[in-house]
Amino acid sequence: VITRINYGQSTSMSGLAGGVSLAGSGGGLWAVEGGNWQMAAGLINGSDVELHLNEEILSVSHVGTHYELN
Repeated sequence: VITRINYGQSTSMSGLAGGVSLAGSGGGLWAVEGGNWQMAAGLINGSDVELHLNEEILSVSHVGTHYELN
């Protein structure tokens, strides 16, 4: 029933999709006032990272203890 209510889907779906649909059925849900996107933005802004959006990645290389995107 949860899959039909939340996603308009029948129960004829994969176990993974069915499991994900159950996430919205619990009573312990929360939301950030102003939008949940602020959670990801806060993590990015609070980290020592350089964010690249809308760039093409041609390859990923393992370099020692990290990965390099080319």
